[in-house]
Amino acid sequence: RLSSWLLDVPLGSPEARELSESFELTHIIIFMLLAVLLVQAAAILAQARSVSDTWDEYERTRAFGASETSLETRLVRAGYLARMPNPAAPRGTELLVKAPFKYGESLLERVALREDPLHKLVLWRAIRHEFMTPCSKIGVSSPSVFSFESYLCTRLERTLDSLVEVDIFTWCLTLVVLTPMVYFGVNLPFIAIEGLQCAFAWLLLAAAA
Repeated sequence: RLSSWLLDVPLGSPEARELSESFELTHIIIFMLLAVLLVQAAAILAQARSVSDTWDEYERTRAFGASETSLETRLVRAGYLARMPNPAAPRGTELLVKAPFKYGESLLERVALREDPLHKLVLWRAIRHEFMTPCSKIGVSSPSVFSFESYLCTRLERTLDSLVEVDIFTWCLTLVVLTPMVYFGVNLPFIAIEGLQCAFAWLLLAAAA
């Protein structure tokens, strides 16, 4: 009925059917946009959880020690350091540099090194050290009780909130725009109300595109 009223054509004509099909297509596209938004939000949540777990592992990693998870052992296993017995050393073991640790001299080399877990751990600890050292431009007042991992997780939560949360300005703007439309639209004929809904659907689709 709406398509025949808008186009002024007989009900059931090909032109009326094409317009009716465009309404249904618009509704399906809007639904798919919502589904994609939900899938993206779930993927972002899963990735954020994985990143926060990795940061927690980095924060708990010890720099020195014979533990398999310590940074010293990982550097020894990768061939950057070597443990040599030395009775004069505090631990009875001296660390010798076998190979220099490089961050990558070219773009392709840096991109390839980003996939190395040891390289990512060293980069994270370097950034953490620069952030927490009092002589740096940032610094913290009490590095011994400051958790860099908790700080990064807090910042990550704020970033995710800004991506998925609707701010108060958007809610107020929606209220200001839709309230008059609803107030004047309740007294319109059924066909006019349906046309108004389709117009809003097209505008929403155009804004999303």
